[in-house]
Amino acid sequence: MHNHFMVENCGAMSYTDIAQDKDGYLLDIHDWNLAIAEQIAHKEHIVLDAKTWQAIMAMHRFYQTYQLEPTMRAFITFLKQHAEQHPDSSDATLADSILLHHMFPGGVLKQLCKIAGLPKPKRCFSA
Repeated sequence: MHNHFMVENCGAMSYTDIAQDKDGYLLDIHDWNLAIAEQIAHKEHIVLDAKTWQAIMAMHRFYQTYQLEPTMRAFITFLKQHAEQHPDSSDATLADSILLHHMFPGGVLKQLCKIAGLPKPKRCFSA
């Protein structure tokens, strides 16, 4: 059964076949698709449900808008502003850093950017 955010045919590429940096971030954001996101999330031990997909897609909107990875404060502000501009959106429920930390316990920005196929956040240090 596919999540309602998923696309049936996302291509046959595997996450392991795509160029990555030493921490597993994609080197080319154009290699990303929903199937790759599923593979990365599995590797990161993140369960993909409607809320996590919503956060991933919000991170994509932020990156497309500003061409950079956000700070946590900027991402929360972005979610709140998007919710105000689109009252039918449930982004307002995501604009909670505690909730996001529960969803992405390995680091909100670190895991969100990785699953979303975006560059490693500049303030993110290797373990």
